[in-house]
Amino acid sequence: KSRNNIDLYHKTNHSGRNFASNKITTMFINKQEHRLIHISLRALNWTEGDHVWFDAKLAQGTSTDVYWGDGQRSTLRPGLNGWARAEHYYKFKDQQYQIEFLSDNPSCLLELVDGTWETEVEHVFIENCPTLTILQYHGVEKFDLTGCPNLEVFDCESFRDTSLDLSELSDLKCLRLHSLENLDAINLNKNHDLEVLDLGFSKIRKVAIPNNSKLEQLSWDETRLDKHSRNWLLKVIEKNDVEIVDYISNLRMSIGVMQDYR
Repeated sequence: KSRNNIDLYHKTNHSGRNFASNKITTMFINKQEHRLIHISLRALNWTEGDHVWFDAKLAQGTSTDVYWGDGQRSTLRPGLNGWARAEHYYKFKDQQYQIEFLSDNPSCLLELVDGTWETEVEHVFIENCPTLTILQYHGVEKFDLTGCPNLEVFDCESFRDTSLDLSELSDLKCLRLHSLENLDAINLNKNHDLEVLDLGFSKIRKVAIPNNSKLEQLSWDETRLDKHSRNWLLKVIEKNDVEIVDYISNLRMSIGVMQDYR
């Protein structure tokens, strides 16, 4: 199919679609292109509730198209330091939109920082991003991270679901689970290389980490772990001489002006 087929789909099927409708989209994607990411969100009826953006680091010589779900699209191309921004304002608020990243090279995305926290993000599906190593995405209800197995840094402040599966992320080194209201337990037994963990200001009660944990830095300020999890973490702290800190800040800060992440 030609690129015109892709544009036609996004012009005629841009709002109120269920996340399960992904399969329909695939029929219209050029066989030379790959869907990397699918995001389902609702624009909200307040001042910035129609404003979204993404800061991305891309491999040189690559690009990715961002389809905003309302018939519009932007193209991300790496600057001198690899970073680029795609930004969009929705004409209609209080509507659901399906955002898709498409590229002829699945290895184009290296890092991604969200700017969708003025909207209500329902689902982020990382579908085909084998070279994505850093992901910062806040305020999401559901994550599917099966398409980024080489992720090393994951920052998901204000995650809203009651479960989070990180078992596929065997290379994960830094995990920031800050300000989580609904997640009661997290299993990190498959994340043997984890070095930095932030559980601060969350409702998490149970944490499972492996015997051979490489943990070096930990924050659990204002988080009340159960007795078993706390005692186990204390053993790891003693064995590894873990640094306890009050707060682990965001690695990236995405604001209204594009940042220089060098």
